[in-house]
Amino acid sequence: MEIWKKSFGDPDWYIEFMFKYRFKPEKTLTYLSDGKPVSMLMLLPAKLTNQEIFYVYGVATLPEYRRQGFSSALISYANRSLPESTLGTFLCPATESLFSYYEKQKYESAFYMSEYNATLDELKDVKTSAFEFVDISPRAYKEIRDFSFKGDGYIEWDFDSVEYAVKENELVGGKALLVTCGDEKGLVMYRKWDRKLYVKETTLDGKLLKVTLKKIMEYESTPSCNVRLHPRSSLGGEPKKFAMIYGVSSNLNGYFNLAKD
Repeated sequence: MEIWKKSFGDPDWYIEFMFKYRFKPEKTLTYLSDGKPVSMLMLLPAKLTNQEIFYVYGVATLPEYRRQGFSSALISYANRSLPESTLGTFLCPATESLFSYYEKQKYESAFYMSEYNATLDELKDVKTSAFEFVDISPRAYKEIRDFSFKGDGYIEWDFDSVEYAVKENELVGGKALLVTCGDEKGLVMYRKWDRKLYVKETTLDGKLLKVTLKKIMEYESTPSCNVRLHPRSSLGGEPKKFAMIYGVSSNLNGYFNLAKD
């Protein structure tokens, strides 16, 4: 926990939650210096086109041991040690500058994300009828998510990963909702911060998404929103680099989200 806390600065209650529900010793690599753990990373299982792939998460080194190549050594070891049946690994750089760092580790940009920003005032004239939203269970969330996004290039999380994402979002005050309007339905996962609505994931698009954003902003008393969208969404702007892959062609044109970023 010391490496995590000193590297990411998360509060103790969040770190305890993450280690209780997500940490698996057998999927964690640690670099020792004179017998002391100084660097770490975690490997979280997922599927890409029905084949196993691992998400590299929580890459961290104690501040006083940085710039000595420990993280790079762990990443290299992880990729060399993958089972033959595993496609490779992927990761989500925390900053723009880290894309060039991971390129040196032979990662390539492979997943992109669009964004949509709006204010409640801009959506005031959007109207619809028979609209409702209710809380959604992790299992139902996974089913709708997989049905909506599944295809070549889709990163599919297992149930434990989706359940963790929903619970982690709830822990910080967010919600996962099933949205229904007539015959249309979809899901949205959001949280609010500093009077702004942040939508981490949604299967919605177009008018129904706008209506949903308007309703949630009214409900949460947030005057503006930021939404992560599938790169082919009709509302999103120019897709931006979001995640990188190793061991697989980067020409995926796929979808990856619910990153532990």
